[in-house]
Amino acid sequence: MAVLVLIASSSVQAQTVTEPAISKVVEQVRVDADYLTKRLTWDKDVDLDRVRQFGLALTAMNLVQQQVSSTRYGAVANTSPEDLPANDEEALSRGIGICGNQVSVFLNIATRVGLEARSLEFYWPDEADVRHSHIAAEVKISGKWAFFDVTWGTYFRRDPTASGQASLLEILSFDEAKAVPDRAAHAVTNESELSFRLQLINSLDPFDYFTKADGYLRGKSGDIALAAPRSNGGAWATTSE
Repeated sequence: MAVLVLIASSSVQAQTVTEPAISKVVEQVRVDADYLTKRLTWDKDVDLDRVRQFGLALTAMNLVQQQVSSTRYGAVANTSPEDLPANDEEALSRGIGICGNQVSVFLNIATRVGLEARSLEFYWPDEADVRHSHIAAEVKISGKWAFFDVTWGTYFRRDPTASGQASLLEILSFDEAKAVPDRAAHAVTNESELSFRLQLINSLDPFDYFTKADGYLRGKSGDIALAAPRSNGGAWATTSE
């Protein structure tokens, strides 16, 4: 019996815009990263270029999570779906966005402050064969990719028990975070964010894509093939980069 295969293309690109909301946040990210790099006392063996790259990525993630609200997006989607943001500037200036908007704004900012960054898209079916998705990002810090889930304000430390300053900059890539047995112990998360709290209150796992996603797209574009629903004997295919 033939298996129906659906092809869905996805592309996430940092937009080249000069609108005031984006420009203001870019400048704020630079100032905060400079403060982290120059004004705090670091051990002599800490690479300050690495500190700055981490500071830029962390500040950008925090500002986007704070200023582009997925909770507010849900409220607008329920009442005026035609009034959702159409681009990065609208998402940031109006404070509205879900993971796709948040990562797009994050990549936009990262590019402007000189970071190399890329998106990671995840797709998976639930028990009723309804397809779900999530998107996060990776940033290259000192030549290695580091994973940032902008929506949940989260990154993953290599050694969560280490106390040295250098260890604070050891951030896992997505593949590395996926491989650790006790992922929650490695997570550094802004747990006070409202959408994150709602996930926990509703007994949901914000990071279920780590175990449920059958594949993911890495980078600015790619294709994902989805087989027919499992009830028809299909298997959900992996993605291609």
